[in-house]
Amino acid sequence: MKTTIDKLGCRFPIGPIGADGEVPELMTQSRTFSFCDWTTPLELKIGEIRENNKAISAAQHAQEVLSIVLASWAGQPTNASHRERTKLFLAVAAAADVLTAWLQLRRIVAGNFCTMNLVCPFCDNKFDYRVDLGSIEVETLSPPMDPHFVAPLDSEYMIAGKLRSELTFGEVTWQHHIDMVGMGFNIPRIELASIAAAVKGAGLTQKGFVEEPFSVSGVDLEVLPKPSRDGLLQYLKENRLGPDFGLDVRCPVSACRHRIETSIDSFFTNRISSPSERGKKYGRKSSISHMATKADSPGT
Repeated sequence: MKTTIDKLGCRFPIGPIGADGEVPELMTQSRTFSFCDWTTPLELKIGEIRENNKAISAAQHAQEVLSIVLASWAGQPTNASHRERTKLFLAVAAAADVLTAWLQLRRIVAGNFCTMNLVCPFCDNKFDYRVDLGSIEVETLSPPMDPHFVAPLDSEYMIAGKLRSELTFGEVTWQHHIDMVGMGFNIPRIELASIAAAVKGAGLTQKGFVEEPFSVSGVDLEVLPKPSRDGLLQYLKENRLGPDFGLDVRCPVSACRHRIETSIDSFFTNRISSPSERGKKYGRKSSISHMATKADSPGT
């Protein structure tokens, strides 16, 4: 079911789901999260995260910040005295749920609007684009919607000890997302890791549970040729849940429309840079896309 960040509020688009499709008993009390009051001492504590670890990735930073500011997660207390447990909750949570919490926190602390510095890919015009974060669309998991789906392969491949013509996929955890963010710029390796993180096994029972649960690594999927890899990535994109950070933008000069994949680059400011600007800065094209099997760097 599709909604917006504003309407969703502090609720999970997906919620806690076990590998077999069942909800873990520890987290059945609630499908919501809440935050502590934002205070100056709290903000100073958050500032120490990067001060003490300048090499920390954006995904790790988001997890560290949330472990401090969350008051509850799925019905479990998550204040400062439970910080390590909170980080564990976040690590096994669906990436879409963590991204939603991060986005809601950004709205609460820095406001609902942010300005992107964009460059038109058609006429090179530089312009500011104001984004209403509350209007970002979110695909949520609603009963009887199944958290898993089966994707066909274009041929049979030897995966997890068997020749397989299809795989069963589900949501990527935040820990998988952290791992992918730290993989650098080897695009094929990142793509394989993205697919592997979403693989939950093969087949589905009538109740929607994974019939043959197993996990794979990116190395296990190196048997897939590029067309197969691209097909699976598109399939995952079409079936993804959670916030959609893609924006359809119109250049005020050329009137051309183009779609950009965004990410929140700065937690404490109202300005976020666009992929086109980041690409120019670092002399490369930059396209950090949001996935819920989706890998994106929230707050980056």
